[in-house]
Amino acid sequence: MTECKRLLNFPIRLREVGWLPGHSYIHRNVVIENVYICMSCNKLDSSLSIVNGELVLADKNPGKIFFHLIEPGTRLNTIKEAIHDELFFRFDDESASAVRKLVGGYPAFSFEEWPVELMVELQQLLSQLNKPGTADRIDQVAVRIISEIIIRHIEKSEQNKNSRQLRIYSAANGLWAGKSLREVARENGFSIRSFYREWEKCFNVSPKNYVMNKRIEKAKQLLINTGLNNMEIARRCGFADTKYFYQWFQIHFSMSPQEFRKRIHNQNTMD
Repeated sequence: MTECKRLLNFPIRLREVGWLPGHSYIHRNVVIENVYICMSCNKLDSSLSIVNGELVLADKNPGKIFFHLIEPGTRLNTIKEAIHDELFFRFDDESASAVRKLVGGYPAFSFEEWPVELMVELQQLLSQLNKPGTADRIDQVAVRIISEIIIRHIEKSEQNKNSRQLRIYSAANGLWAGKSLREVARENGFSIRSFYREWEKCFNVSPKNYVMNKRIEKAKQLLINTGLNNMEIARRCGFADTKYFYQWFQIHFSMSPQEFRKRIHNQNTMD
């Protein structure tokens, strides 16, 4: 599209746009010269490449579309190619900085649906390249396609994040109710490893300490508001025995339950 006349000074300009159905290309020590955004789909087999000296395995996944920002200077070597469909945008050098800003922190991810209306608009424009203003419109539609794909990805990521947080809070309630960690992880759709990873994003204490903090807080309220003895308080708060209750209470308040109750009593008397 470098030969196409532009009517506007739009900050992002395409050098080339291509739709390659059933595409399979073997790179032999190819060095990329411009900024590309490539989106590939319908990949029915895995591929293997060396990218900037690192081995990259891309598994087959016909249900996903893969988005990649490819920087100038990227060196590609194909070890095993795979047939796939690909839409790519190649940008001129003056547009590289603006493209990077547009993509931001999302240079590579997968998504599930094309923005169909924008894709149809792009297809229609490509059939009218000789008309004045068409190149400008293609530049802008390319940006809209990229923007829409990234926005949908961010929205879905936020939805997944919120869902994970809600499931962690549900798991926390389950732990407080006396269920095992393995049980609450399974009920809320986590492996043990992913459960700990997501838990750390929501809480600053371990699951064990979370439960203990809740038990101690409940014990504190019972000491303040009831005349129950320590054995009954320990039982109601889920401690295996009174000794264990004493140990945890001492850790939290640097005093025994009896001392704590006495101090509260003295404060109330003075008031």
